[in-house]
Amino acid sequence: QYEQEDEDPLTLQNVGNERNTVGMFGAGFVELLAREMTRDLLAQEQAVIEEAKQSGWPVRRDISSKGVDFGAITAHPNGFVYTSEVEGVDGDLIVKPFSQKGVFRSLRQFNNDAMVHHHGIENYERVGSYKDGDGDGVVNEMTPGDATALVAFLVTLPAPIPKLPEDPELRATFELGRQKFESIGCALCHVPELPLESLTFTEPNEFNVGRDLRSDAVDAVLEIDLSEFAGDLRQDENGHYMIPVFSDLRRHDMGEDGVLDNEHIVQGGVPTEQWMTRRLWGFASEPPFLHHGRATLISDAIKAHGGSANGARNRFINLTQEEQDALIAFLKTMTIPTE
Repeated sequence: QYEQEDEDPLTLQNVGNERNTVGMFGAGFVELLAREMTRDLLAQEQAVIEEAKQSGWPVRRDISSKGVDFGAITAHPNGFVYTSEVEGVDGDLIVKPFSQKGVFRSLRQFNNDAMVHHHGIENYERVGSYKDGDGDGVVNEMTPGDATALVAFLVTLPAPIPKLPEDPELRATFELGRQKFESIGCALCHVPELPLESLTFTEPNEFNVGRDLRSDAVDAVLEIDLSEFAGDLRQDENGHYMIPVFSDLRRHDMGEDGVLDNEHIVQGGVPTEQWMTRRLWGFASEPPFLHHGRATLISDAIKAHGGSANGARNRFINLTQEEQDALIAFLKTMTIPTE
């Protein structure tokens, strides 16, 4: 730590946050899911507003998308909406699936921030045209076209779809682990599959704000068909593509006492004890685990859960050793594709 005159010492805890890098395989499908969920929530908000205007009274309604609960909103006849009961997402009802805290709504926003903050590359969409904010004598270090190309690269990374073991004995262990994953409550937040209506990715995102390029600011959007990067995605009876992200794409309280609440700096207005549900597809290829990488074992990561995950954690601890081993074996099938 470093001492400052008449100020608190500079430590890791008060100048930054610990972050373990999260894999981006399948990121295009994740952004598409978030967009569809956002459209659902905004449509529900508008419907509640109209209902309040017509009735002349406040109207409270639960809101959800793709089976995921996001709390409730209350609309008043004047169009004002109270969002104090909204859960897992900001009051703007924009699902933000990227970063450990769930504060980035699109890959473009995520990339633009990362280029400036982590790579020292001044993005046109952050600093403006022909501006040399860092004084290195170089302007336009990353153009809007560059930003679009980077998004195109990320969205075409294949989906890390879990593969079932072929060996009968391993398959039996896998099935036991899958059953325990669901029965003890892991799947309530780490939702195994979310339905996606379309595999057509368009860039830029319609929900971008500020300096991040938005779809209505361009003459034509870039369209990318993600079907060739979808692997063996199954479709439900309605023709929806079932995306095995193992996440509900919302934030949860993970507890104020434990290794998951070690932060002093609030990121994006999200309380320090709240975290985006980790997408489990591909995660077994990305140790160590948790937002700060302090868990070297999957079992350690599970036992670190707190807050709204207390019950699932305790039920895992109470499993027999055979059942715990089977659940871990199930999770270890969630790897990044190697071909």
